[in-house]
Amino acid sequence: MQGKTAQPIPYLRLKLFGTFFRIGLFTFGGGFAMLPLIEREITDHKKWVQADELIDMIALAQSMPGPVAVNASILIGRHLAGASGAVVAMLGCTLPSFFVILAIALTTANFQTNPYVQQFFTGVLAAVTALILMTAIKMARRVVRDWITALLAIAAVILVAFFRVHALLVLLGGAVVGLGLFFLHPALTDHVTGRADKQQKGPKS
Repeated sequence: MQGKTAQPIPYLRLKLFGTFFRIGLFTFGGGFAMLPLIEREITDHKKWVQADELIDMIALAQSMPGPVAVNASILIGRHLAGASGAVVAMLGCTLPSFFVILAIALTTANFQTNPYVQQFFTGVLAAVTALILMTAIKMARRVVRDWITALLAIAAVILVAFFRVHALLVLLGGAVVGLGLFFLHPALTDHVTGRADKQQKGPKS
Protein backbone atom coordinates (compact mmCIF):
# COMPACT_ATOMS: atom_id res chain seq x y z
CA MET A 1 0.00 0.00 0.00
CA GLN A 2 1.51 3.28 -1.09
CA GLY A 3 1.36 6.18 1.29
CA LYS A 4 -0.66 9.36 0.93
CA THR A 5 2.26 11.64 0.17
CA ALA A 6 2.42 13.17 -3.30
CA GLN A 7 6.23 13.08 -3.47
CA PRO A 8 7.88 10.98 -6.22
CA ILE A 9 8.79 7.51 -4.94
CA PRO A 10 12.57 7.75 -5.62
CA TYR A 11 12.78 11.06 -3.74
CA LEU A 12 10.57 9.67 -0.97
CA ARG A 13 12.88 6.67 -0.54
CA LEU A 14 15.82 9.04 -0.08
CA LYS A 15 13.86 11.10 2.46
CA LEU A 16 12.82 7.94 4.32
CA PHE A 17 16.40 6.73 4.55
CA GLY A 18 17.70 10.11 5.70
CA THR A 19 14.94 10.56 8.27
CA PHE A 20 15.37 7.16 9.90
CA PHE A 21 19.17 7.36 9.68
CA ARG A 22 19.05 10.63 11.63
CA ILE A 23 16.65 9.11 14.18
CA GLY A 24 18.88 6.07 14.64
CA LEU A 25 22.04 8.16 14.87
CA PHE A 26 20.84 10.47 17.63
CA THR A 27 18.81 8.03 19.74
CA PHE A 28 20.17 6.27 22.83
CA GLY A 29 18.45 3.72 25.02
CA GLY A 30 16.95 1.15 22.68
CA GLY A 31 13.97 0.85 20.36
CA PHE A 32 11.35 2.46 22.58
CA ALA A 33 13.50 5.57 22.90
CA MET A 34 13.15 6.05 19.13
CA LEU A 35 9.36 6.23 19.25
CA PRO A 36 9.13 9.90 20.39
CA LEU A 37 11.49 10.94 17.59
CA ILE A 38 9.61 8.83 15.04
CA GLU A 39 6.36 10.46 16.07
CA ARG A 40 7.84 13.96 15.89
CA GLU A 41 9.46 13.44 12.50
CA ILE A 42 6.86 11.28 10.74
CA THR A 43 3.63 12.69 12.19
CA ASP A 44 4.32 16.20 13.48
CA HIS A 45 6.92 17.55 11.04
CA LYS A 46 6.52 15.68 7.75
CA LYS A 47 2.89 14.63 8.28
CA TRP A 48 3.46 11.41 6.35
CA VAL A 49 1.32 9.35 8.74
CA GLN A 50 -1.61 10.44 10.90
CA ALA A 51 -1.37 10.03 14.67
CA ASP A 52 -3.95 7.23 14.85
CA GLU A 53 -2.26 5.36 12.00
CA LEU A 54 1.09 5.62 13.75
CA ILE A 55 -0.37 4.22 16.97
CA ASP A 56 -1.75 1.24 15.04
CA MET A 57 1.66 0.68 13.43
CA ILE A 58 3.44 0.85 16.79
CA ALA A 59 0.98 -1.64 18.28
CA LEU A 60 1.54 -4.00 15.36
CA ALA A 61 5.32 -3.48 15.56
CA GLN A 62 5.28 -4.37 19.27
CA SER A 63 3.45 -7.62 18.56
CA MET A 64 6.01 -8.71 15.95
CA PRO A 65 9.43 -10.31 16.63
CA GLY A 66 12.34 -7.90 16.73
CA PRO A 67 12.99 -4.36 18.01
CA VAL A 68 9.87 -2.21 18.01
CA ALA A 69 11.53 0.79 16.33
CA VAL A 70 12.92 -1.32 13.48
CA ASN A 71 9.54 -2.98 12.97
CA ALA A 72 7.84 0.42 13.01
CA SER A 73 10.27 1.77 10.43
CA ILE A 74 9.49 -1.17 8.14
CA LEU A 75 5.74 -0.66 8.48
CA ILE A 76 6.00 3.09 7.89
CA GLY A 77 8.27 2.63 4.88
CA ARG A 78 5.92 -0.02 3.44
CA HIS A 79 2.95 2.28 3.96
CA LEU A 80 4.62 5.20 2.18
CA ALA A 81 6.66 3.64 -0.62
CA GLY A 82 5.94 -0.07 -0.85
CA ALA A 83 8.48 -2.84 -0.31
CA SER A 84 11.42 -0.67 -1.37
CA GLY A 85 10.35 1.96 1.17
CA ALA A 86 10.32 -0.70 3.90
CA VAL A 87 13.88 -1.73 3.01
CA VAL A 88 15.36 1.77 2.93
CA ALA A 89 13.58 2.80 6.15
CA MET A 90 14.84 -0.32 7.92
CA LEU A 91 18.40 0.30 6.68
CA GLY A 92 18.26 3.92 7.78
CA CYS A 93 17.08 2.88 11.24
CA THR A 94 19.67 0.13 11.80
CA LEU A 95 22.85 1.27 10.04
CA PRO A 96 23.83 3.97 12.59
CA SER A 97 23.80 1.46 15.46
CA PHE A 98 25.72 -1.06 13.36
CA PHE A 99 28.48 1.40 12.51
CA VAL A 100 28.77 2.75 16.07
CA ILE A 101 28.90 -0.71 17.67
CA LEU A 102 31.41 -1.87 15.05
CA ALA A 103 33.66 1.12 15.74
CA ILE A 104 33.48 0.54 19.49
CA ALA A 105 34.24 -3.17 19.12
CA LEU A 106 37.26 -2.47 16.93
CA THR A 107 38.78 0.40 18.90
CA THR A 108 37.80 0.10 22.57
CA ALA A 109 38.24 -3.09 24.58
CA ASN A 110 37.10 -1.80 27.99
CA PHE A 111 34.21 0.37 26.82
CA GLN A 112 31.62 -1.00 29.25
CA THR A 113 33.89 -0.69 32.30
CA ASN A 114 34.95 2.89 31.56
CA PRO A 115 33.61 5.07 34.44
CA TYR A 116 33.06 8.07 32.15
CA VAL A 117 31.00 5.96 29.76
CA GLN A 118 28.98 4.52 32.64
CA GLN A 119 28.13 7.98 33.98
CA PHE A 120 27.30 9.16 30.47
CA PHE A 121 24.75 6.40 29.99
CA THR A 122 23.32 6.92 33.47
CA GLY A 123 22.31 10.43 32.47
CA VAL A 124 21.19 9.39 29.00
CA LEU A 125 18.97 6.58 30.29
CA ALA A 126 17.30 8.93 32.77
CA ALA A 127 16.41 11.27 29.91
CA VAL A 128 15.26 8.34 27.76
CA THR A 129 12.92 7.23 30.55
CA ALA A 130 11.23 10.64 30.46
CA LEU A 131 10.87 10.48 26.66
CA ILE A 132 9.28 7.04 26.79
CA LEU A 133 6.93 8.15 29.57
CA MET A 134 5.80 11.18 27.55
CA THR A 135 5.18 8.97 24.52
CA ALA A 136 3.12 6.58 26.64
CA ILE A 137 1.03 9.46 28.01
CA LYS A 138 0.40 10.87 24.53
CA MET A 139 -0.61 7.45 23.20
CA ALA A 140 -2.92 6.87 26.17
CA ARG A 141 -4.71 10.16 25.52
CA ARG A 142 -5.46 9.07 21.96
CA VAL A 143 -6.24 5.41 22.60
CA VAL A 144 -8.08 5.37 25.96
CA ARG A 145 -11.37 6.95 24.90
CA ASP A 146 -13.96 5.29 27.14
CA TRP A 147 -14.41 2.86 30.04
CA ILE A 148 -13.79 -0.19 27.82
CA THR A 149 -10.36 0.92 26.65
CA ALA A 150 -9.56 2.26 30.14
CA LEU A 151 -10.28 -1.14 31.72
CA LEU A 152 -8.20 -2.91 29.08
CA ALA A 153 -5.27 -0.55 29.69
CA ILE A 154 -5.46 -0.98 33.48
CA ALA A 155 -5.72 -4.76 33.16
CA ALA A 156 -2.68 -4.81 30.85
CA VAL A 157 -0.60 -2.78 33.33
CA ILE A 158 -1.57 -5.08 36.21
CA LEU A 159 -0.81 -8.25 34.25
CA VAL A 160 2.60 -7.06 33.08
CA ALA A 161 3.74 -5.20 36.21
CA PHE A 162 2.46 -7.46 38.99
CA PHE A 163 1.93 -10.89 37.43
CA ARG A 164 4.87 -10.82 34.99
CA VAL A 165 2.68 -11.92 32.08
CA HIS A 166 4.55 -11.76 28.77
CA ALA A 167 3.77 -8.62 26.77
CA LEU A 168 2.89 -10.65 23.66
CA LEU A 169 0.24 -12.59 25.60
CA VAL A 170 -1.20 -9.31 26.89
CA LEU A 171 -1.37 -7.92 23.34
CA LEU A 172 -3.05 -11.06 22.04
CA GLY A 173 -5.48 -11.00 24.96
CA GLY A 174 -6.38 -7.39 24.24
CA ALA A 175 -6.95 -8.24 20.59
CA VAL A 176 -9.20 -11.16 21.52
CA VAL A 177 -11.23 -9.01 23.93
CA GLY A 178 -11.58 -6.24 21.36
CA LEU A 179 -12.77 -8.63 18.66
CA GLY A 180 -15.09 -10.39 21.10
CA LEU A 181 -16.73 -7.10 22.09
CA PHE A 182 -17.05 -6.09 18.46
CA PHE A 183 -18.86 -9.30 17.47
CA LEU A 184 -20.88 -9.90 20.65
CA HIS A 185 -21.76 -6.30 21.61
CA PRO A 186 -21.18 -4.08 18.55
CA ALA A 187 -23.12 -1.22 20.15
CA LEU A 188 -20.38 -0.88 22.78
CA THR A 189 -17.67 -0.39 20.17
CA ASP A 190 -19.52 1.52 17.45
CA HIS A 191 -18.87 4.89 19.07
CA VAL A 192 -15.17 4.10 19.48
CA THR A 193 -14.61 3.06 15.86
CA GLY A 194 -16.83 5.88 14.64
CA ARG A 195 -14.80 8.46 16.51
CA ALA A 196 -11.56 7.00 15.14
CA ASP A 197 -12.92 7.20 11.58
CA LYS A 198 -13.79 10.86 12.09
CA GLN A 199 -10.30 11.61 13.36
CA GLN A 200 -8.70 9.90 10.36
CA LYS A 201 -10.92 11.71 7.83
CA GLY A 202 -10.36 15.06 9.50
CA PRO A 203 -12.51 18.17 9.11
CA LYS A 204 -14.28 18.79 5.85
CA SER A 205 -12.68 21.37 3.61
